[in-house]
Amino acid sequence: MISLSAAVEALFKPSSDERKIGVELELLVYHRDRRLPVTIAESSAALAADPTLMTEANISFEPGGQIELSPAPDADVEHLIVRLQDLFDRTRHALASADLTAVLQGTDARRTNEAVGLQKRSERYVRMQQHFDRVGPWGRRMMRQTAGLQICVSLAAGESGRQQWLLANLMAPVLQAIFANSPTLEGRRTGLTSTRSAVWQALDPSRTGFAGDWFAGDPVEAYLRFAARATRIPIAGVPDPVTTHLTTLFPPVRPRGDYLELRCLDAVPLSQAALAIRLVSRLLHTADLREVALKSLLANPLEMTGGWARAARYGLADPDLAARAARLLEIAGLHSARRVAA
Repeated sequence: MISLSAAVEALFKPSSDERKIGVELELLVYHRDRRLPVTIAESSAALAADPTLMTEANISFEPGGQIELSPAPDADVEHLIVRLQDLFDRTRHALASADLTAVLQGTDARRTNEAVGLQKRSERYVRMQQHFDRVGPWGRRMMRQTAGLQICVSLAAGESGRQQWLLANLMAPVLQAIFANSPTLEGRRTGLTSTRSAVWQALDPSRTGFAGDWFAGDPVEAYLRFAARATRIPIAGVPDPVTTHLTTLFPPVRPRGDYLELRCLDAVPLSQAALAIRLVSRLLHTADLREVALKSLLANPLEMTGGWARAARYGLADPDLAARAARLLEIAGLHSARRVAA
């Protein structure tokens, strides 16, 4: 069996293509009566109306029946954005033929957790739910009632890769504030701009990585310490418990072999997703912009635990986060940040 240190080191293997970017977009799916759950079988039957959609979008399903679009990574950011829009439009059209609606929002605004249920009852998800239940109610909410936008960037070698890792973690709460899009849950306003982020922050601190600046220093060593501290979830029948353990860690920035996965954004409308993809790609893939962004964030370090909490509650209404957001967008040559409408 592979050791934990070897498995973690493999997560930071540099990419052979340093400019590739990928995206995973999760969609909440509703019936016309938005109080009822939509089963995975119902969604699958509707999506089958477009014979090539499942393959082209690499569609999968989350434990609460959320649909995830994961098109192949691309070295051309604008081409990726066009493809994502096309795949989303086709998904929405296929679902509409069965009176289903796809919604881009970070939390389920209508249905109760019990109504949604755990739709994927594999050993992995059953054991994860049992583990999270010992911590509190938040794991069930995460699995069943949240939807995110994940942006994946190829990992550079050496010092460039270390800069990418540090910058991605430092700017993650700022990104979350910019793209906060989950003010409601189960028919009520929560008082948060990103209820989804608040859920993630609470569900299991040992494996979600929102506390402190644990990611500082050598990336492999930092992640090894993080992985070693996390509670193991016993999942029977897996060929490699160490590798499986690493797949149950959910920090805002997660190494995945030859790329970094930014997991901190709510699902947002496609125009905002396009802005997020451009922003992340420019700052992490362009050496001079990356260095300027790092210098800006390190000159006035954000206290991470409090920063994450403020980002979830206030978003860009927080003056400090708004200023950091404006600066990152300025460095990337993009327009000023706007709050995402829910």
